[in-house]
Amino acid sequence: QGAEHRLAAQLLAEADGEGQVRVTQEELGFRIGATRITVARLLRKWVDRGWVSTGYGRVCVLRVQPLRELSQAGQA
Repeated sequence: QGAEHRLAAQLLAEADGEGQVRVTQEELGFRIGATRITVARLLRKWVDRGWVSTGYGRVCVLRVQPLRELSQAGQA
């Protein structure tokens, strides 16, 4: 399972009812076994696609379905 799949699964698992995940990129990296730079690169790609938004110490999931599909693809 790659970092992209693990990050998608982690965000879905941690998101509250409004899709908010209050965590730093460094902490996300630690939780999924990836560097902060890898997390930042993936989040930037997903921001560009409209899947998430980011701010200081938080990520907001905007589109659950693409992240769910990505996380499930990592389990196959």
